[in-house]
Amino acid sequence: MNVERVYEVGDLVKIQVAKIDRGPGDRCALPCKVFAVLPRKMYRLVCRFGVLDQTFSAGVVLPLGPKEYPELDNPQTNTTVSMIEAARLQSNTLASNKVYNCRGDCLTARCICKKANIVCGSGCHPKNSKCKHRA
Repeated sequence: MNVERVYEVGDLVKIQVAKIDRGPGDRCALPCKVFAVLPRKMYRLVCRFGVLDQTFSAGVVLPLGPKEYPELDNPQTNTTVSMIEAARLQSNTLASNKVYNCRGDCLTARCICKKANIVCGSGCHPKNSKCKHRA
């Protein structure tokens, strides 16, 4: 018998990420915090990238496990993101395992890292000395 849990604002939870929305080395769940409790056992969640743009039923919200999760200490509550966008932003393979051939200063959305709001690293485009979007 599947018993749905009841969560309160501030509880740490996770949502499963569909296989099609993640890479082979990526997390299978998106860690979140309950942002608001809505009627009919629905929840508005926030992840480290912002408030998710859809609500979730108690049946799909799972307990995260640990009592503390530093990634969720100060989530961006003034930004709204889709589930797919949040899964993409937490992806391990977005910038770390791929080499891009940026030739400019990486300050526009033409740079894949800039477009994904990720700081460029030496693995992104090691031959580009003009990059101004590095840490």
